Amino acid sequence: IICFDFDPETVILHAAGNDFDFAFKTLTIEALKVRLMDLFRAIDSHPSVKRIGYFLSSRRPTYTDEKWDFMICVHAFMIEAIEESELKDRVKVFDLRYMVHPLDDFYHDRSHLNDQGHGRKAKELLRLLQETWPAA
Repeated sequence: IICFDFDPETVILHAAGNDFDFAFKTLTIEALKVRLMDLFRAIDSHPSVKRIGYFLSSRRPTYTDEKWDFMICVHAFMIEAIEESELKDRVKVFDLRYMVHPLDDFYHDRSHLNDQGHGRKAKELLRLLQETWPAA
């Protein structure tokens, strides 16, 4: 994992639409869950890591219902797997799937957030991070 080269204290796995495009029609949700849990365990085993997050993004206007349903299922399975694992007290879920961005928050492709959209998402994510991991 590339970030390990920098001995991070915090690692947040961002699970977004593009991350599932490779698996959308080729992997089962169970197989994807196994891969993601292995990744969380690898992150947890790194000596510098003190905090682990699982960041879930909102739907994009270009997502089909089929793709969004797949993502919802993956996230539900992952949240359950985390809660039932030895990582339940280590991995914190930051769920922004409820955010509805206006079309002005996107570039013309309607898939990628522009600066304004990223600003809105960052503001909400920062609030959740500060609630979960208050400054010492």
